[in-house]
Amino acid sequence: MRKVVISGVGYVPVSEYWSKPLRTLMAEAGSLALNEAEISRPDLIIVSSAFASRLQEQYQLGSLIANYMGLGGVPAMSVEAGDASGGVAFHVGYMAVLSGLYDHVLIIGGDKLTDELPANVESVMASMEDREYTAYQGATYAGLTALIYKEYLKKYGIKNDDVALMAVHDHSMAVGVSHAQYPFPVKLDKVLASPIIADPIRLFESFGFGDGAAAVVLSASDQIKNDTLIAVESSAMATADQYNIAQRNDLTSFYSTLKAAEQAYAKAKITPEKINVAEIHDSYTILGIIALEDLGFAKRGDATKLLKENQLAPGGKIPTNTFGGLKARGHPFGATGLYQVIEVTKQLRGEAIHQVPKAEYGLVHSAAGIGGTATVSILRRVK
Repeated sequence: MRKVVISGVGYVPVSEYWSKPLRTLMAEAGSLALNEAEISRPDLIIVSSAFASRLQEQYQLGSLIANYMGLGGVPAMSVEAGDASGGVAFHVGYMAVLSGLYDHVLIIGGDKLTDELPANVESVMASMEDREYTAYQGATYAGLTALIYKEYLKKYGIKNDDVALMAVHDHSMAVGVSHAQYPFPVKLDKVLASPIIADPIRLFESFGFGDGAAAVVLSASDQIKNDTLIAVESSAMATADQYNIAQRNDLTSFYSTLKAAEQAYAKAKITPEKINVAEIHDSYTILGIIALEDLGFAKRGDATKLLKENQLAPGGKIPTNTFGGLKARGHPFGATGLYQVIEVTKQLRGEAIHQVPKAEYGLVHSAAGIGGTATVSILRRVK
């Protein structure tokens, strides 16, 4: 079976782009990735965006971006899977190269959340869940996550202060990161003093609205020459056993992440202990805590101990979100999964600001909404 490798990456900083349309941001990221891969024309283009059809009222994004980049004629497709759009697009690209049908696949993700008023964006985000059941009853993305947060605190006897440390960690890792939206430290007392947006979630425990685009080129290993090869050892995707959270038996664990992780570890023939660095989905602090446990990095109810013991920083047990995570690097939904892939790639190449020494294996976890979809990909430095 052929080996799939990352031959090029590109991105724009997560920010607020008032004068640039989404297609421009995505084309810039895509061009940077192709230039690094030294490929002028990919065999396939996959474009991911969570909200372009609603916020920009733009459909056929794949074909639009292909033509905008001067790549007319190249087959192009669009992927939408909420927060997990970038992760799913990466998974599809991996399958396309692995199958032997394509040698070089360009994957571009992007979203612009600042094109609309926050209230409108909140309404659109609610569509990641069963809209007829939740949004029409007034439930928001933050509100549903708050229910999970409360259940976790009650079930494991954890304090809000401990969960909020996830935000402190992310901000500490974003310091010095040029593409991060919020590259500054935040102390715990500031997080706990910030306004409540959905009890018990506070403002500084939530991602901010921002714009961004990121791109990755996947290639067959025998088609490129590079001093440092980053191989995709495995990529897996799964969905929730119960899409509606009201029907789930356990709100403190996501079936989609459990299944995707199980498959990814099995295909890569490794266990969680082999992972040297991870990028996990933590749009809200509690979701990062649950992800650490679902991915096998901590026992149930113990993930906050990793934070209190500084085990998520480089040099710790499992360095995590070393570029700031969704909280501080930013969360431009359709691009987020690809930013995560790029950040793990930089760690494995030895190009990170907060470098993990001798990192060989990296894990990328992307999730959508309240766990409706999840992807887990495992990357490896092979030379």
